[in-house]
Amino acid sequence: MYESYGNQCNNLFLLKYGFSVENNIEADGSCPNEVPLMLELHPSDPLYDVKVTYYRRDLSTSARRVRVAVGDNDGSKTVFALLRLIEADTDDFDLLVSSAGSSLYRSIRDAMVPISLANELKVLKHLLFLCDNYLSKYPTTLQDDVHRLAHGNVQMFSNERNALIQVKGEKEVLHFYRDLALTGIKLLQARDLDDFDNQLNEIRTNKHTMVFQYARSALSRVLQEELRR
Repeated sequence: MYESYGNQCNNLFLLKYGFSVENNIEADGSCPNEVPLMLELHPSDPLYDVKVTYYRRDLSTSARRVRVAVGDNDGSKTVFALLRLIEADTDDFDLLVSSAGSSLYRSIRDAMVPISLANELKVLKHLLFLCDNYLSKYPTTLQDDVHRLAHGNVQMFSNERNALIQVKGEKEVLHFYRDLALTGIKLLQARDLDDFDNQLNEIRTNKHTMVFQYARSALSRVLQEELRR
């Protein structure tokens, strides 16, 4: 007889059932482990008031915590949309309004696709800063945790080991998005479309599917639009 706990983050496994799954990978290669990212509008932003209206129409406050996992999912899409609004300047908002059509209802969903190359570059740098900042607050590194689980004589099935596995999973998510940000920043600095395509082929071979899909769709689009201007 088998018991299925479903597709869940290790945080929930630990909270609900008192254990963590060391290799919490699904059959399709996805990982449901999550980490919460706090995304805040800056009150000093000249566009703060108009940005707040976008947030409130999605029942959000000016500060919103979003849980993200590795993969193209609602959490990752929301993080990118919120960062695009946070980093948007006046020109970006003009582009956002014009591309969203004639609807009077504006929300963060309008920013689910990149606004401009300059804005997306700022988004990736902001994401990189967030990941580095979160990782710096842990007392140990991901490499420390991996080594300790493999060689640190941490008792199997103990609370200590379960907690270590859960925290390691958070760091793996943060490192994934850190790598995505660094990859995207480098790609947006491509000299031309040939350079972009060469880098994209390397990403297809060496990176996670989500990184490749993001580069092929979102980043390719803004780079081509920039070159047409």
